[in-house]
Amino acid sequence: MTAQAPNTLEINGHTYGIIATEGEGLLTPSDFGIQPVMMSTACWRGYITHYAIVDGVLTLVGLRMCAEEDQYKPIAGIEPTMEVYEPVEGKRYAEAVYSDLAIRTHFSGAMLAGRDFVDVLYRHMAFQKPWGYRVLLEVVVADGRVERVQDHSDEARGIRTVIAQMENPRDVMDFERKIGQDRFPYFDRDLGFT
Repeated sequence: MTAQAPNTLEINGHTYGIIATEGEGLLTPSDFGIQPVMMSTACWRGYITHYAIVDGVLTLVGLRMCAEEDQYKPIAGIEPTMEVYEPVEGKRYAEAVYSDLAIRTHFSGAMLAGRDFVDVLYRHMAFQKPWGYRVLLEVVVADGRVERVQDHSDEARGIRTVIAQMENPRDVMDFERKIGQDRFPYFDRDLGFT
Protein backbone atom coordinates (compact mmCIF):
# COMPACT_ATOMS: atom_id res chain seq x y z
CA MET A 1 0.00 0.00 0.00
CA THR A 2 1.21 3.49 -0.80
CA ALA A 3 1.83 5.90 2.06
CA GLN A 4 -1.53 7.54 2.83
CA ALA A 5 -2.24 11.26 2.87
CA PRO A 6 -3.39 12.23 6.36
CA ASN A 7 -6.27 14.42 7.39
CA THR A 8 -4.98 17.68 8.86
CA LEU A 9 -5.41 19.75 12.00
CA GLU A 10 -4.45 23.39 12.41
CA ILE A 11 -3.28 24.42 15.86
CA ASN A 12 -1.95 27.91 16.60
CA GLY A 13 -1.14 28.62 12.95
CA HIS A 14 0.66 25.30 12.33
CA THR A 15 -0.72 22.48 10.21
CA TYR A 16 -0.33 18.94 11.55
CA GLY A 17 -1.08 15.61 9.93
CA ILE A 18 -3.58 13.60 11.93
CA ILE A 19 -1.76 10.33 12.43
CA ALA A 20 -4.37 8.38 14.40
CA THR A 21 -7.64 8.79 16.24
CA GLU A 22 -9.59 6.97 18.89
CA GLY A 23 -13.16 7.97 19.52
CA GLU A 24 -16.28 8.94 17.63
CA GLY A 25 -17.70 12.00 15.96
CA LEU A 26 -15.17 13.06 13.33
CA LEU A 27 -16.97 14.14 10.19
CA THR A 28 -16.74 12.33 6.86
CA PRO A 29 -18.37 12.97 3.47
CA SER A 30 -20.96 10.29 4.33
CA ASP A 31 -22.24 12.57 7.10
CA PHE A 32 -23.29 14.98 4.33
CA GLY A 33 -24.82 12.30 2.09
CA ILE A 34 -21.81 12.03 -0.23
CA GLN A 35 -20.22 8.66 -0.97
CA PRO A 36 -16.43 9.00 -1.34
CA VAL A 37 -14.38 6.89 -3.74
CA MET A 38 -10.63 6.39 -3.85
CA MET A 39 -8.81 9.60 -4.84
CA SER A 40 -5.53 7.86 -5.59
CA THR A 41 -3.37 5.09 -4.20
CA ALA A 42 -2.24 7.70 -1.64
CA CYS A 43 -5.82 8.23 -0.44
CA TRP A 44 -7.82 5.03 -0.44
CA ARG A 45 -10.55 6.51 1.75
CA GLY A 46 -11.36 9.09 -0.93
CA TYR A 47 -11.19 12.28 1.11
CA ILE A 48 -8.96 14.49 3.21
CA THR A 49 -10.56 16.52 5.97
CA HIS A 50 -9.06 19.72 7.31
CA TYR A 51 -9.80 20.58 10.93
CA ALA A 52 -8.85 23.52 13.10
CA ILE A 53 -9.22 24.37 16.75
CA VAL A 54 -11.45 27.45 16.71
CA ASP A 55 -12.19 29.06 20.07
CA GLY A 56 -11.37 25.76 21.77
CA VAL A 57 -13.65 23.70 19.51
CA LEU A 58 -12.60 21.08 16.96
CA THR A 59 -14.05 22.45 13.72
CA LEU A 60 -14.19 21.08 10.17
CA VAL A 61 -12.84 23.90 8.00
CA GLY A 62 -12.19 22.13 4.70
CA LEU A 63 -12.65 18.95 2.72
CA ARG A 64 -11.02 17.58 -0.44
CA MET A 65 -12.60 14.51 -2.00
CA CYS A 66 -13.72 12.37 -4.90
CA ALA A 67 -17.34 11.23 -4.94
CA GLU A 68 -19.03 8.27 -6.47
CA GLU A 69 -20.26 9.23 -9.97
CA ASP A 70 -19.30 12.87 -9.26
CA GLN A 71 -22.38 13.21 -7.05
CA TYR A 72 -21.44 16.26 -5.00
CA LYS A 73 -23.77 18.25 -2.75
CA PRO A 74 -23.40 21.55 -0.96
CA ILE A 75 -22.03 21.26 2.58
CA ALA A 76 -23.34 23.87 4.99
CA GLY A 77 -24.51 25.84 1.95
CA ILE A 78 -21.08 25.77 0.31
CA GLU A 79 -20.66 24.33 -3.18
CA PRO A 80 -17.34 22.69 -3.97
CA THR A 81 -14.87 24.04 -6.46
CA MET A 82 -13.59 21.40 -8.85
CA GLU A 83 -9.92 20.83 -9.55
CA VAL A 84 -9.66 18.95 -12.84
CA TYR A 85 -6.47 17.17 -13.78
CA GLU A 86 -5.11 15.83 -17.03
CA PRO A 87 -6.89 12.70 -18.21
CA VAL A 88 -5.29 9.45 -17.10
CA GLU A 89 -5.81 6.58 -19.54
CA GLY A 90 -8.63 8.53 -21.16
CA LYS A 91 -10.49 9.21 -17.91
CA ARG A 92 -11.04 12.67 -16.46
CA TYR A 93 -9.77 13.06 -12.95
CA ALA A 94 -11.20 15.70 -10.63
CA GLU A 95 -11.33 16.47 -6.95
CA ALA A 96 -13.94 18.55 -5.18
CA VAL A 97 -12.64 21.09 -2.71
CA TYR A 98 -14.88 22.53 0.00
CA SER A 99 -13.27 25.60 1.57
CA ASP A 100 -14.32 28.01 4.29
CA LEU A 101 -16.39 25.47 6.17
CA ALA A 102 -16.99 26.16 9.85
CA ILE A 103 -18.73 23.04 11.12
CA ARG A 104 -18.41 22.20 14.80
CA THR A 105 -17.67 18.54 15.44
CA HIS A 106 -19.00 16.47 18.29
CA PHE A 107 -15.90 14.32 18.37
CA SER A 108 -15.07 12.71 21.70
CA GLY A 109 -11.76 10.94 22.00
CA ALA A 110 -8.11 11.54 21.28
CA MET A 111 -5.94 12.06 18.23
CA LEU A 112 -2.24 12.11 17.50
CA ALA A 113 -1.10 14.95 15.27
CA GLY A 114 2.40 15.46 13.93
CA ARG A 115 4.41 17.90 11.85
CA ASP A 116 7.98 18.23 10.63
CA PHE A 117 8.46 14.62 9.57
CA VAL A 118 11.93 13.05 9.71
CA ASP A 119 12.39 11.95 6.10
CA VAL A 120 14.74 9.04 6.81
CA LEU A 121 11.88 7.35 8.70
CA TYR A 122 9.51 7.47 5.71
CA ARG A 123 7.58 4.25 5.13
CA HIS A 124 6.00 3.65 1.77
CA MET A 125 2.89 2.14 3.26
CA ALA A 126 -0.14 3.16 5.32
CA PHE A 127 0.42 6.12 7.67
CA GLN A 128 3.71 7.21 9.13
CA LYS A 129 4.63 6.19 12.68
CA PRO A 130 3.97 8.81 15.39
CA TRP A 131 7.61 8.98 16.48
CA GLY A 132 8.64 9.93 12.95
CA TYR A 133 7.53 13.52 13.61
CA ARG A 134 9.70 16.11 15.32
CA VAL A 135 6.56 17.72 16.77
CA LEU A 136 4.02 15.22 18.09
CA LEU A 137 0.86 16.29 19.90
CA GLU A 138 -1.96 14.36 21.49
CA VAL A 139 -5.26 16.22 21.39
CA VAL A 140 -8.02 15.12 23.77
CA VAL A 141 -11.54 16.24 22.90
CA ALA A 142 -14.97 15.85 24.54
CA ASP A 143 -18.08 16.60 22.48
CA GLY A 144 -16.04 18.80 20.17
CA ARG A 145 -14.43 20.87 22.92
CA VAL A 146 -10.65 20.52 23.19
CA GLU A 147 -9.81 19.54 26.76
CA ARG A 148 -6.06 19.09 26.46
CA VAL A 149 -3.18 19.29 24.02
CA GLN A 150 -0.16 17.35 25.24
CA ASP A 151 3.25 17.58 23.62
CA HIS A 152 4.94 14.19 23.09
CA SER A 153 7.83 15.54 20.99
CA ASP A 154 10.51 14.66 23.56
CA GLU A 155 9.17 11.12 23.83
CA ALA A 156 9.15 10.78 20.02
CA ARG A 157 12.76 12.01 19.90
CA GLY A 158 13.74 9.41 22.51
CA ILE A 159 12.14 6.64 20.48
CA ARG A 160 13.97 7.81 17.34
CA THR A 161 17.26 7.77 19.28
CA VAL A 162 16.72 4.15 20.34
CA ILE A 163 15.77 3.12 16.79
CA ALA A 164 18.84 4.85 15.33
CA GLN A 165 21.07 2.66 17.50
CA MET A 166 19.54 -0.59 16.25
CA GLU A 167 21.27 -2.40 13.42
CA ASN A 168 18.89 -5.29 12.79
CA PRO A 169 15.70 -4.30 10.89
CA ARG A 170 13.78 -7.09 12.67
CA ASP A 171 14.75 -5.57 16.04
CA VAL A 172 13.45 -2.20 14.82
CA MET A 173 10.12 -3.76 13.76
CA ASP A 174 9.74 -5.59 17.10
CA PHE A 175 10.60 -2.43 19.06
CA GLU A 176 8.18 -0.30 16.99
CA ARG A 177 5.40 -2.84 17.48
CA LYS A 178 5.97 -2.92 21.24
CA ILE A 179 6.28 0.85 21.65
CA GLY A 180 3.18 1.33 19.50
CA GLN A 181 1.16 -1.05 21.67
CA ASP A 182 2.51 0.37 24.94
CA ARG A 183 2.51 4.12 24.21
CA PHE A 184 0.25 4.73 21.23
CA PRO A 185 -2.23 1.83 21.22
CA TYR A 186 -4.85 3.52 19.11
CA PHE A 187 -2.32 4.07 16.33
CA ASP A 188 -1.98 0.34 15.82
CA ARG A 189 -5.62 -0.45 16.57
CA ASP A 190 -7.08 1.70 13.83
CA LEU A 191 -4.04 1.25 11.57
CA GLY A 192 -3.72 5.00 11.38
CA PHE A 193 -6.73 5.39 9.10
CA THR A 194 -8.08 8.68 10.35
